[in-house]
Amino acid sequence: MISMHSWIFKNLLLVYFIALPVSVFSGLALTPIMILLTFPIALMEVPHKRQGYFWDGVSQLFALLFFWSAITLLWTPDTLNASSLWLKDAAIITLGIIAAKCCTKFNHEQRIAMSWVIVWSYVLALILFTSELITDGFIGHHLRLSLMAGSKGQVYHFDYMNRGVTFLVLCYWAFVLSIRNLERESRIMRWLSGIDGMLVQWVIVLLVIAHLSSMAGGLAFVVSTFVCLFCQLTRGHFNRLLMWMTVAVILATPYIVYHIDPFNISDMHVLPPSAEHRIYIWNFVAGKIAEAPGIGWGFHSAPNIPGAHDTIYFGPGDMREMLPSHPHNFSMQILLETGLPGTLMVVALVIAAFSKIRNSKLELPYQSVAVATLLSYLVIDSLAYSMWQEWWVSAGFMAWIMLRSVMDEGHGQVARKRPPVLSPDVNLD
Repeated sequence: MISMHSWIFKNLLLVYFIALPVSVFSGLALTPIMILLTFPIALMEVPHKRQGYFWDGVSQLFALLFFWSAITLLWTPDTLNASSLWLKDAAIITLGIIAAKCCTKFNHEQRIAMSWVIVWSYVLALILFTSELITDGFIGHHLRLSLMAGSKGQVYHFDYMNRGVTFLVLCYWAFVLSIRNLERESRIMRWLSGIDGMLVQWVIVLLVIAHLSSMAGGLAFVVSTFVCLFCQLTRGHFNRLLMWMTVAVILATPYIVYHIDPFNISDMHVLPPSAEHRIYIWNFVAGKIAEAPGIGWGFHSAPNIPGAHDTIYFGPGDMREMLPSHPHNFSMQILLETGLPGTLMVVALVIAAFSKIRNSKLELPYQSVAVATLLSYLVIDSLAYSMWQEWWVSAGFMAWIMLRSVMDEGHGQVARKRPPVLSPDVNLD
């Protein structure tokens, strides 16, 4: 079992509680929150673990991917900035892997405490999102006026909360699992863990996402729900099919969008401007991939490849760049920047992640929520954000750490009958 000092465990509870509410107003804050969460664990646990404890198949593939990414820094257009981002991502992923590995062996009292914190944090985030919708962003607007220099001339809009919405989606299944862990602790939790309660809280979350117009978050939320249900209805057989479907999408996406004419899509007027812009971006990136399919353009090269800052006319006063900072699709970004070797490593990483969940000792419902969390991340990563953005990498690992910390890896449920094995100085009272 995990052995950690009282201040570290209390630090975890504090970080879990503030992560979701803070992300409502600033998704970028997830990076320092992630460091606050993982660094104490790494500091206290790594010296006491046997050699090779953290070196499993997934960790090795992450290391291989980042080793190859480091090599591509030799020919990336902006080596200095790309190297800085590479170092940040490497540190975040290393800390995330360590924390995720260490937080799977909590005892009953620790798991219950963390489940309560995650539930209240999620509820508070939903309340803050709702209050922003009702008050037209009152809190967020004034926070930006007081904290951001030169923002007085800016108009506040709900796009500022998209990062928080996507983090809310990623953490949804940790929230569901926490409710299930608490079903014997409270009548409300028992009702929420039933079919009626699950449906009510699912609809509430969906309404919040829909009103904030987060296309990527909304799609990921709906898709992950159906994935979770199908995994349970098919008794886990859907997991393998889903894995190969994901691999097929990763490999086929660049080829498909290369043969799509974005001008024909624009002439149809069937998509909103933001979706049309995605088609232009992907078609442009596919063309650049065809120019350097072997080794790519280099890590974090997307903002600096030739033609990236050419403009597209979408209407009066609406001029958009051909490639604004990143491709908004991780499978195209990895192929563009790291070439075929990087893509094959990502495919291997996806297969390893699915296989690890499927071959784990977790009971079927818990395997299902793990797959749903993984799919949520991949869906959002296919429609929004750069796969290298520090806050987004942090968001993914934080959601995964939250999920694993309320899950008993050996039994798939709260260890209710196990005696406490906390360190002597841990006091949950």
